[in-house]
Amino acid sequence: MRLLRQSVPVCVLLLMFASATYAGVMIADITNVRYGAVANDDKDDTAAIQKAIDDLDDNGCLTIPPGTFNVSLGTGLTISKKYVSTIVRGTIVAKTHGKESPDCRSLFYVTGEGCQFIGQGGMLAGDGSTFHGPMDEDGLYPALIYFRNPAHEGSVTGLRLRDPPGMHVVFVATKECSMTNCIVEGGTEVTHQGNKLTDGNPLGGAARYYAVFFMGANGLLIHGNRFKPFNGRQPYQWVTSSSVRLSHNVSIVGNIFEGSWDHPIYCSGIF
Repeated sequence: MRLLRQSVPVCVLLLMFASATYAGVMIADITNVRYGAVANDDKDDTAAIQKAIDDLDDNGCLTIPPGTFNVSLGTGLTISKKYVSTIVRGTIVAKTHGKESPDCRSLFYVTGEGCQFIGQGGMLAGDGSTFHGPMDEDGLYPALIYFRNPAHEGSVTGLRLRDPPGMHVVFVATKECSMTNCIVEGGTEVTHQGNKLTDGNPLGGAARYYAVFFMGANGLLIHGNRFKPFNGRQPYQWVTSSSVRLSHNVSIVGNIFEGSWDHPIYCSGIF
């Protein structure tokens, strides 16, 4: 009897410790003192947010609370764990600090399977700059969210995406991904003159102006999104694909495209 009374508190403490550890790994709020991100202080929160991501186990949840947080695209953020959900209630601003691609990375570079971004009044935004430098190994500029093989079953829903220096959302060699019910704001910083842009680039080479780009995607749904110009910039090719790698089973339905542009959807290489 004495042994039982002594062992019960030990068991309770072990259970409490295990529960606390499990909760800490499964849910990571970037403003937790363990990570140290502070809303609206205009400081760089890249390391804090990446630490929160790294602490997560598979099936974990990253939470971005209300307020504004800054991330440097010199490093960006990487999600390689599986089935991580990012709940965006606040705003993350992607800062280029004057750097060009490929010195800059995507805001979120995702290779983990089943990762999702869920907007709950929040936004991912650029700092107002636009890339003009070289593209990455895929021939693309960095994006606010870049799903890259093997990032299958990834999704973005209910999120506002505004004015990135490169692209909004990219899907490369992914399977069964989706982008639904988002508000996508952006545009070119130049005007059109015939088939040229005033910065001298041919119209077909304006890859930095794509909102959603996919290449080698299989089973992609783009549905119920609203695409519109931002801050007086001109509309551009909102949804675009590449014929370099064929895409399969793609559905682009029920979207709203604001502004005048000859090709709001310009896709090739779809089988």
